[in-house]
Amino acid sequence: MITNAQSKDMASNYLGPEKPRPFALISEEYQRQLDIPNYPEEDQYRFGDTYEEAMFSLIHTHLELGTTDKFCYVGEKKGSFAPLIERKFCLMHPAHEISPTNSAIPAGQPSITYNNLTQLTPVDEFFKNSASQCSTYQKKIFDRILLKDCIHLLTGNLYSLFSQIKECLNEEGRLLIIHRPGMLNTLPLPKQMIKEFEEKDIDIAPILNALQDAGFDVKWDIEICPIVMPKVKWLSMIQEKHPADLESSDDLTIRNAIRELTEGMFKYEGDMVQFTDRLLFISASPGLRGRAPLLTRYGSNGYRPPPEVTEEDLKYNMPITRDIQHILENQKRKAKANIGRTKAKWD
Repeated sequence: MITNAQSKDMASNYLGPEKPRPFALISEEYQRQLDIPNYPEEDQYRFGDTYEEAMFSLIHTHLELGTTDKFCYVGEKKGSFAPLIERKFCLMHPAHEISPTNSAIPAGQPSITYNNLTQLTPVDEFFKNSASQCSTYQKKIFDRILLKDCIHLLTGNLYSLFSQIKECLNEEGRLLIIHRPGMLNTLPLPKQMIKEFEEKDIDIAPILNALQDAGFDVKWDIEICPIVMPKVKWLSMIQEKHPADLESSDDLTIRNAIRELTEGMFKYEGDMVQFTDRLLFISASPGLRGRAPLLTRYGSNGYRPPPEVTEEDLKYNMPITRDIQHILENQKRKAKANIGRTKAKWD
């Protein structure tokens, strides 16, 4: 006769623990053996040397940052690239760093109102005051400005913000926006978290339109940065809610994310993981007076006429390999044979 205790043990062995329900009992055992270490603060939020070298190369391509340029970095303090860029590019002037969420609105300070939303970020404050000073003293204060992983926090009055940024840039200055679109995410994250990213993602069109309305020539492109790091390092970064897209996730979501990864793609052999980070780069420079601002993809010719207005017909050529040539010759012989038989019937 089976007792109640034996019945409960049988149910537990068959169904596993109820909370949380396991993906597999073997995976639950693997997760208990996994040790996620604590990394030093200077290393906790870094994606590794491979990623950083690729990012520096892309910043050089899209921002054209020079040693003598006065540089402004806008982004979260956690995982900031400002000190790394300052060292890599050997900047003569210290980088000016602004965090979009690091300070509160002072008492009595008027706020910016846009589309029935009232908000004033530290970035809005800084560029509003800086643009006023530049207008008063007729002197530009920056050569290059980088907005990294923070444009989703600045979606108030974008036209006003970009107009103020333009007032702070010299005539040959440049603004670079780096954004991780939710629809293009390639980071190893759980399906539910990726779905939330897609739902919370911002529309890119208003950003491009606001830049053009503010008088910028705009170029954009999709770039990919490779990442190579230990599995536990990536899990540790997720645990610390990094990258910045994870800041809004609650603790339960983070725990479930780590559990799903350790019971899924990260449970197999090997301590290292390789993946890519797909990013949107938007480069903007002050446009020439007297003509409409341009919007092009990086590396393309904005003045190329569409195919229907070209004078010559477009001709496309594709080399044919020996295997394909053999197939085409057989088809040609069969077609000739069919034509010969048809003629013989009519004769």
